Amino acid sequence: MGTTATGTFRTDGLEEQPFYGGRGARLSRTRLVRTFHGEIVGTSEANLIMTSAGRLEAPAHSGLERFQGAVNGRTGTFVLQHAMIGPFGEQPRTELRIVPDTGTGELVGIRGSAFINGDDTGGELTFVLDYELD
Repeated sequence: MGTTATGTFRTDGLEEQPFYGGRGARLSRTRLVRTFHGEIVGTSEANLIMTSAGRLEAPAHSGLERFQGAVNGRTGTFVLQHAMIGPFGEQPRTELRIVPDTGTGELVGIRGSAFINGDDTGGELTFVLDYELD
């Protein structure tokens, strides 16, 4: 059985570089810098490919995020893989997986998944990490 750590985060920095704005969808490379509080304490940097589809604003993104800090008091780093699709009229939900063998320090061997509900348009969001450590 795994362990759950819950925290909140705030996006402190966002840099967006659009690379397609034509018919059907807008695509951008986006860099996010975040600060976490709670049972998950630290900072992260995410590099994502994001899209939205015209007036329906059906967002989606994928990419990688490197976390540095502590999870339930154990310090180190690890990488998360993002996958999110938010259909029009529904609450977006980002699902993340810890990339195998990316844990360092006291987080060596960490594996598991996480989720974020809501969009990242301001304020703090809840981050729930379900994980196991060797």
